[in-house]
Amino acid sequence: MNKFSSVLMMALIAVVASYGTMRVADRGNSPASQSAVKESTYDRIMRTRTIRCGYFIWFPYMNRDVNTGKLSGVFYDLMERIGKDWAVKVDWAEEVGISSRFEGFKTGRYDLVCSPTGASPERAAVSDFSIPFVYEVFYLYVRAGDVRFDNAYQKLNDEHITLVTQDGYMGATITEAEFPKAKRYSLPELSSDTEILMNVEMGKADAAVFNASSAYDFVKNNQGKIKRVLGSPLQALGETIPLPIGEDRLRSKINTTLTYYLDSGVIEKILTVNGLTADKVLRVAKPYAE
Repeated sequence: MNKFSSVLMMALIAVVASYGTMRVADRGNSPASQSAVKESTYDRIMRTRTIRCGYFIWFPYMNRDVNTGKLSGVFYDLMERIGKDWAVKVDWAEEVGISSRFEGFKTGRYDLVCSPTGASPERAAVSDFSIPFVYEVFYLYVRAGDVRFDNAYQKLNDEHITLVTQDGYMGATITEAEFPKAKRYSLPELSSDTEILMNVEMGKADAAVFNASSAYDFVKNNQGKIKRVLGSPLQALGETIPLPIGEDRLRSKINTTLTYYLDSGVIEKILTVNGLTADKVLRVAKPYAE
């Protein structure tokens, strides 16, 4: 092949390569390609004007009337207020198990978990979280008259002691961290919160780690059956709104809304009307001095 032919061949190859590159770029910019890009949860909410909530029943944060099926509680009121202020509908799409609450994020079945959830390192692997809007306090509860563990929590970390827990409940995580040697009496995830304390009352376990707000009414309504162990709180945990990982715009919008609600008293009104007075849960501290 002479020099002229070689130059001509190289020019043809360059033209063909350039044409192929342009075709690939055109396909990448085509409507079909663009529609294949996954829509963010934030964009879907804004487009459909609907927030889809996954939820589980946990009094007094999320309640359901046994006769009418109507939902109520702290999270119900909070999400309905968010829906109003965002000008979107709240669709209570799916009741979920407490230990499987994050599964729907993987398949896009719902946008948020609209029931009480504390953030933890383990949960951060499958969910992002909003800022806390209230703090739950966890204590130990035993049968009335049992004083073995008063101001002596370390006695519970013993293989002869049984602690009742529930799959997916933060009390189970605290139990594992604080009392690894104790035996477990574990309840399935769809058990009601009161079943934890009922099993202590019935003698199936020596004690339970439980959140104070849920225990308050049980202890009050079952006088002489259950008591709180004397001692400091095991943990104070912020309740948050979980959302899919990577949804930064959605998290920012939720956090801005919650901050406004904390500053303007909306959260306080929601907590109070649902019976979460200051002796049951801890308020978020104000970021300024009065």
